[in-house]
Amino acid sequence: MVTSQETLRTLLNDFIPKDRWIYITDIYDIIERNIGVFQPNDFDVLAEYNQQEKWKRNIRNALQTLKTNRQILWDGNSNYLFPSIVSEEIESSSLPARQGISESQFFQIQERRKEIGRQGEEFVVVYERKKLVEAGNLELATRVKRISIDDIGAGYDVLSFTTTGEEKHIEVKTTIGTGYSFEITINEINKSKNLTNYFIYFIRNFNPGDSEIEPIIISGADIDAQLSLIPSSFKATLTSRPQ
Repeated sequence: MVTSQETLRTLLNDFIPKDRWIYITDIYDIIERNIGVFQPNDFDVLAEYNQQEKWKRNIRNALQTLKTNRQILWDGNSNYLFPSIVSEEIESSSLPARQGISESQFFQIQERRKEIGRQGEEFVVVYERKKLVEAGNLELATRVKRISIDDIGAGYDVLSFTTTGEEKHIEVKTTIGTGYSFEITINEINKSKNLTNYFIYFIRNFNPGDSEIEPIIISGADIDAQLSLIPSSFKATLTSRPQ
């Protein structure tokens, strides 16, 4: 028995970094570090003349399905891109399933991603104001605001308040998808440890017209317990430099 295609697609969506091109061998490396769900037969070789393990072929099949269903992007060679929140753009694209995506099309998708993020932050501002008004704190409600407008390096997006007047620092993660993964920066993780009343508001399956959305709220104090953090990028410095 080998691991099901459904499980492999979930594994890919959970562990492959979002919004950047990843080469197929790098995908193998990432999955190989997270193969706890694999079955013994996954490690059988394909054939005597092909010593590649079956799980790599099955990963390629899972990628093909995601590509055909327009859930990921493919550059026409061996690079794949897993968008964080742009499945609707891919599904509505006129691109054939086996065709790549141009740089300008990718930039359009990124702009859409920024817009969804902005709408998510504005939703949280309204959400927090409503909670404070319901608690009888109208003055505090008027002071809730988007910090990200003026300071994108603050490590959080929205400044709100507890019902007793203490500041709340809210990082907003918004996706139109139904998955449970999002990107978080080292700056945001550091702020979660250094700021009191730090929260991540994770909004999945976001619809700007739905006022009944309830964010998944993660306290900064509980990040290590509630989130599985997988490195998705590295800063590289040359160890030896040209003379």
